Amino acid sequence: MTSYCDAPAPDGDPCSRPCPDAHTVCGGCLTRLTTELAAVGLWEEELATTRYRQDTTRRQGPAVAGAGETGLPYNDRPTDAANEAATVMQQWTVVLLEADRADGLDLAGPEHVDGGPILAPYAEWLSKRADQLAGHPDGGMAVGDLRRTVGRLRASVDLHPDLLYAGPCDSCTEHLYAHPAAPVVTCRGSNGREGCGARYDLGQRRAWLVDQLRDQHATLTRIAGCMTRLYGETVTVERMLNWTRREQRNVPGSRLRPVGEDSSGRSLYRIGDVVDRLEASAAQQLAKRQARAS
Repeated sequence: MTSYCDAPAPDGDPCSRPCPDAHTVCGGCLTRLTTELAAVGLWEEELATTRYRQDTTRRQGPAVAGAGETGLPYNDRPTDAANEAATVMQQWTVVLLEADRADGLDLAGPEHVDGGPILAPYAEWLSKRADQLAGHPDGGMAVGDLRRTVGRLRASVDLHPDLLYAGPCDSCTEHLYAHPAAPVVTCRGSNGREGCGARYDLGQRRAWLVDQLRDQHATLTRIAGCMTRLYGETVTVERMLNWTRREQRNVPGSRLRPVGEDSSGRSLYRIGDVVDRLEASAAQQLAKRQARAS
Protein backbone atom coordinates (compact mmCIF):
# COMPACT_ATOMS: atom_id res chain seq x y z
CA MET A 1 0.00 0.00 0.00
CA THR A 2 1.38 3.39 -1.03
CA SER A 3 1.83 5.95 1.74
CA TYR A 4 2.12 9.71 1.25
CA CYS A 5 4.33 12.33 2.85
CA ASP A 6 2.84 14.10 5.88
CA ALA A 7 5.59 16.74 6.11
CA PRO A 8 4.29 20.28 5.46
CA ALA A 9 4.97 21.87 2.08
CA PRO A 10 5.80 25.63 1.87
CA ASP A 11 2.08 26.45 1.60
CA GLY A 12 1.38 24.61 4.85
CA ASP A 13 -0.47 21.68 3.30
CA PRO A 14 0.99 18.16 3.48
CA CYS A 15 3.62 17.42 0.82
CA SER A 16 1.62 14.29 -0.21
CA ARG A 17 4.35 12.84 -2.43
CA PRO A 18 4.69 9.05 -2.34
CA CYS A 19 6.87 7.61 0.42
CA PRO A 20 8.82 4.37 0.80
CA ASP A 21 6.91 1.61 2.51
CA ALA A 22 6.03 2.32 6.17
CA HIS A 23 7.42 5.86 5.97
CA THR A 24 5.51 9.08 6.63
CA VAL A 25 8.12 11.40 5.02
CA CYS A 26 9.30 11.36 1.40
CA GLY A 27 12.94 11.35 0.32
CA GLY A 28 12.84 14.97 -0.85
CA CYS A 29 11.59 16.36 2.46
CA LEU A 30 14.05 14.20 4.38
CA THR A 31 16.96 15.44 2.26
CA ARG A 32 16.00 19.06 2.85
CA LEU A 33 15.83 18.44 6.59
CA THR A 34 19.26 16.78 6.80
CA THR A 35 20.79 19.56 4.68
CA GLU A 36 19.44 22.22 7.03
CA LEU A 37 20.47 20.29 10.15
CA ALA A 38 24.02 20.04 8.78
CA ALA A 39 24.28 23.85 8.80
CA VAL A 40 23.14 24.30 12.42
CA GLY A 41 26.69 24.14 13.75
CA LEU A 42 27.73 27.04 11.50
CA TRP A 43 24.75 29.15 12.54
CA GLU A 44 25.40 28.41 16.21
CA GLU A 45 28.94 29.78 15.78
CA GLU A 46 27.48 33.06 14.52
CA LEU A 47 24.95 33.46 17.33
CA ALA A 48 27.36 35.10 19.78
CA THR A 49 28.14 37.84 17.26
CA THR A 50 24.54 38.46 16.30
CA ARG A 51 23.12 38.42 19.84
CA TYR A 52 25.30 41.41 20.75
CA ARG A 53 23.98 43.48 17.87
CA GLN A 54 22.43 46.76 19.07
CA ASP A 55 18.81 46.48 20.17
CA THR A 56 16.46 49.45 20.26
CA THR A 57 14.91 48.40 23.54
CA ARG A 58 18.25 48.64 25.34
CA ARG A 59 20.05 51.66 23.88
CA GLN A 60 19.50 54.68 21.66
CA GLY A 61 22.01 55.76 19.04
CA PRO A 62 25.22 57.78 19.22
CA ALA A 63 23.48 60.77 20.81
CA VAL A 64 23.42 58.92 24.14
CA ALA A 65 26.37 56.59 23.65
CA GLY A 66 28.05 55.81 26.93
CA ALA A 67 24.89 56.19 29.00
CA GLY A 68 23.48 53.24 30.91
CA GLU A 69 25.10 49.98 29.86
CA THR A 70 28.71 49.37 28.96
CA GLY A 71 29.85 47.29 26.04
CA LEU A 72 27.70 46.32 23.09
CA PRO A 73 23.95 46.26 23.79
CA TYR A 74 22.32 42.88 23.84
CA ASN A 75 19.77 41.50 21.35
CA ASP A 76 17.54 38.73 22.70
CA ARG A 77 16.16 37.59 19.34
CA PRO A 78 18.94 35.10 18.45
CA THR A 79 18.89 33.72 22.00
CA ASP A 80 15.14 33.14 21.78
CA ALA A 81 15.58 31.35 18.44
CA ALA A 82 18.40 29.21 19.85
CA ASN A 83 16.34 28.30 22.92
CA GLU A 84 13.40 27.35 20.72
CA ALA A 85 15.64 25.24 18.47
CA ALA A 86 17.17 23.48 21.48
CA THR A 87 13.71 22.73 22.91
CA VAL A 88 12.34 21.33 19.64
CA MET A 89 15.42 19.21 18.92
CA GLN A 90 15.46 17.89 22.48
CA GLN A 91 11.78 16.96 22.25
CA TRP A 92 12.22 14.91 19.07
CA THR A 93 15.42 13.35 20.42
CA VAL A 94 13.43 12.12 23.44
CA VAL A 95 10.69 10.78 21.13
CA LEU A 96 13.22 8.70 19.18
CA LEU A 97 14.99 7.46 22.33
CA GLU A 98 11.65 6.38 23.80
CA ALA A 99 10.89 4.53 20.56
CA ASP A 100 14.25 2.78 20.90
CA ARG A 101 13.45 1.71 24.44
CA ALA A 102 10.04 0.44 23.34
CA ASP A 103 11.89 -1.76 20.83
CA GLY A 104 14.22 -3.04 23.55
CA LEU A 105 17.17 -0.88 22.51
CA ASP A 106 19.27 1.29 24.82
CA LEU A 107 21.05 3.71 22.48
CA ALA A 108 22.87 6.87 23.58
CA GLY A 109 21.62 10.37 22.85
CA PRO A 110 23.72 13.34 21.69
CA GLU A 111 27.09 13.84 23.41
CA HIS A 112 27.93 17.25 24.83
CA VAL A 113 31.21 18.80 25.93
CA ASP A 114 31.01 21.18 28.89
CA GLY A 115 31.11 24.72 27.53
CA GLY A 116 30.85 23.48 23.95
CA PRO A 117 28.08 23.85 21.36
CA ILE A 118 24.57 22.90 22.44
CA LEU A 119 22.60 22.81 19.21
CA ALA A 120 25.14 21.15 16.91
CA PRO A 121 25.25 17.79 18.77
CA TYR A 122 21.44 17.49 18.63
CA ALA A 123 21.37 18.47 14.96
CA GLU A 124 24.06 15.92 14.08
CA TRP A 125 22.36 13.17 16.10
CA LEU A 126 18.95 13.83 14.52
CA SER A 127 20.47 13.97 11.05
CA LYS A 128 21.97 10.51 11.56
CA ARG A 129 18.57 9.24 12.74
CA ALA A 130 16.64 10.84 9.88
CA ASP A 131 15.47 7.49 8.49
CA GLN A 132 14.03 6.62 11.90
CA LEU A 133 12.18 9.95 11.92
CA ALA A 134 10.82 9.23 8.44
CA GLY A 135 9.42 5.91 9.65
CA HIS A 136 7.88 7.31 12.85
CA PRO A 137 4.07 7.73 12.83
CA ASP A 138 4.60 11.44 13.64
CA GLY A 139 7.52 11.81 11.25
CA GLY A 140 5.78 14.47 9.14
CA MET A 141 5.16 16.57 12.24
CA ALA A 142 8.79 16.10 13.33
CA VAL A 143 10.16 17.24 9.97
CA GLY A 144 7.84 20.25 9.97
CA ASP A 145 8.77 21.25 13.53
CA LEU A 146 12.50 20.86 12.93
CA ARG A 147 12.60 22.68 9.60
CA ARG A 148 10.51 25.53 10.98
CA THR A 149 12.65 26.07 14.07
CA VAL A 150 15.92 25.71 12.14
CA GLY A 151 14.62 28.29 9.66
CA ARG A 152 13.96 30.72 12.50
CA LEU A 153 17.44 30.09 13.85
CA ARG A 154 18.96 30.83 10.45
CA ALA A 155 16.94 34.03 10.09
CA SER A 156 17.99 35.23 13.56
CA VAL A 157 21.70 34.91 12.81
CA ASP A 158 21.73 37.72 10.28
CA LEU A 159 18.77 39.43 8.65
CA HIS A 160 20.99 41.61 6.42
CA PRO A 161 24.16 39.63 5.62
CA ASP A 162 25.57 42.12 3.07
CA LEU A 163 24.87 45.28 5.04
CA LEU A 164 26.40 47.01 8.03
CA TYR A 165 24.17 47.37 11.06
CA ALA A 166 24.39 51.06 12.01
CA GLY A 167 22.42 51.15 15.25
CA PRO A 168 18.88 52.34 15.93
CA CYS A 169 17.45 55.52 14.43
CA ASP A 170 17.46 58.40 16.93
CA SER A 171 14.05 59.56 15.71
CA CYS A 172 11.94 56.41 15.35
CA THR A 173 14.21 53.65 16.80
CA GLU A 174 13.97 51.50 13.63
CA HIS A 175 17.14 49.53 12.83
CA LEU A 176 19.52 51.20 10.37
CA TYR A 177 21.40 49.23 7.71
CA ALA A 178 23.80 50.50 5.06
CA HIS A 179 26.39 49.26 2.62
CA PRO A 180 29.77 49.59 4.38
CA ALA A 181 31.12 51.85 1.61
CA ALA A 182 28.17 54.28 1.67
CA PRO A 183 28.83 57.77 3.13
CA VAL A 184 25.29 58.13 4.54
CA VAL A 185 22.74 55.75 6.07
CA THR A 186 19.01 56.45 5.67
CA CYS A 187 16.28 55.14 7.97
CA ARG A 188 14.26 52.91 5.65
CA GLY A 189 12.71 50.62 8.26
CA SER A 190 13.16 46.88 8.70
CA ASN A 191 11.13 43.69 8.96
CA GLY A 192 8.31 45.19 6.89
CA ARG A 193 8.06 48.41 8.93
CA GLU A 194 8.54 51.81 7.31
CA GLY A 195 11.35 54.11 8.43
CA CYS A 196 11.18 57.85 9.00
CA GLY A 197 13.75 58.80 6.33
CA ALA A 198 16.26 60.36 8.75
CA ARG A 199 19.83 60.43 7.41
CA TYR A 200 23.08 59.94 9.35
CA ASP A 201 26.78 60.13 8.59
CA LEU A 202 27.91 56.50 8.38
CA GLY A 203 31.41 57.34 9.57
CA GLN A 204 30.02 58.67 12.85
CA ARG A 205 27.79 55.61 13.20
CA ARG A 206 30.73 53.30 12.56
CA ALA A 207 32.84 55.14 15.15
CA TRP A 208 30.06 54.71 17.70
CA LEU A 209 29.74 50.99 16.94
CA VAL A 210 33.49 50.50 17.30
CA ASP A 211 33.41 52.36 20.62
CA GLN A 212 30.75 49.94 21.91
CA LEU A 213 32.87 46.98 20.84
CA ARG A 214 36.25 48.08 22.19
CA ASP A 215 36.14 46.33 25.54
CA GLN A 216 34.45 43.17 24.29
CA HIS A 217 36.55 39.98 24.17
CA ALA A 218 36.24 37.48 21.30
CA THR A 219 38.14 34.89 19.29
CA LEU A 220 40.13 36.11 16.28
CA THR A 221 37.67 34.34 13.97
CA ARG A 222 34.75 36.35 15.33
CA ILE A 223 36.76 39.58 15.41
CA ALA A 224 37.74 39.06 11.76
CA GLY A 225 34.10 38.73 10.74
CA CYS A 226 33.06 41.73 12.79
CA MET A 227 35.83 43.99 11.49
CA THR A 228 35.20 42.93 7.88
CA ARG A 229 31.57 43.96 8.26
CA LEU A 230 32.41 47.24 9.99
CA TYR A 231 35.09 48.44 7.58
CA GLY A 232 33.76 46.95 4.35
CA GLU A 233 37.05 45.25 3.47
CA THR A 234 38.35 41.81 4.33
CA VAL A 235 40.18 41.49 7.65
CA THR A 236 41.68 38.01 7.88
CA VAL A 237 42.55 35.85 10.86
CA GLU A 238 46.01 35.34 9.34
CA ARG A 239 46.67 39.08 9.44
CA MET A 240 45.78 39.25 13.12
CA LEU A 241 47.81 36.13 13.88
CA ASN A 242 50.84 37.96 12.48
CA TRP A 243 50.21 40.69 15.06
CA THR A 244 50.31 38.06 17.82
CA ARG A 245 53.80 36.99 16.67
CA ARG A 246 55.62 40.28 16.31
CA GLU A 247 55.73 43.87 17.48
CA GLN A 248 54.52 46.76 15.35
CA ARG A 249 57.44 48.60 13.78
CA ASN A 250 58.89 51.18 16.17
CA VAL A 251 56.18 50.42 18.78
CA PRO A 252 57.70 48.36 21.63
CA GLY A 253 55.24 46.14 23.49
CA SER A 254 52.70 46.30 20.67
CA ARG A 255 52.39 42.56 20.00
CA LEU A 256 48.73 41.50 20.10
CA ARG A 257 48.22 39.36 23.19
CA PRO A 258 45.26 37.28 24.37
CA VAL A 259 43.35 38.48 27.42
CA GLY A 260 41.87 35.13 28.37
CA GLU A 261 40.21 31.97 27.07
CA ASP A 262 36.64 30.93 26.38
CA SER A 263 35.05 27.80 27.85
CA SER A 264 36.48 25.71 24.99
CA GLY A 265 40.05 26.90 25.61
CA ARG A 266 40.21 29.24 22.60
CA SER A 267 42.20 32.44 23.05
CA LEU A 268 40.18 35.63 23.47
CA TYR A 269 41.40 39.08 22.42
CA ARG A 270 40.21 42.57 23.26
CA ILE A 271 38.51 43.98 20.17
CA GLY A 272 39.84 47.46 20.89
CA ASP A 273 43.42 46.17 20.59
CA VAL A 274 42.65 44.88 17.10
CA VAL A 275 40.90 48.13 16.14
CA ASP A 276 43.95 50.16 17.23
CA ARG A 277 46.19 48.08 14.95
CA LEU A 278 43.78 48.32 12.02
CA GLU A 279 43.60 52.10 12.37
CA ALA A 280 47.38 52.41 12.74
CA SER A 281 47.87 50.29 9.63
CA ALA A 282 45.36 52.38 7.67
CA ALA A 283 47.15 55.59 8.76
CA GLN A 284 50.49 54.19 7.62
CA GLN A 285 49.08 53.22 4.22
CA LEU A 286 47.56 56.67 3.81
CA ALA A 287 50.87 58.34 4.67
CA LYS A 288 52.68 56.20 2.09
CA ARG A 289 50.14 57.10 -0.62
CA GLN A 290 50.46 60.80 0.18
CA ALA A 291 54.24 60.58 0.14
CA ARG A 292 54.21 58.93 -3.28
CA ALA A 293 51.77 61.56 -4.61
CA SER A 294 53.84 64.52 -3.42
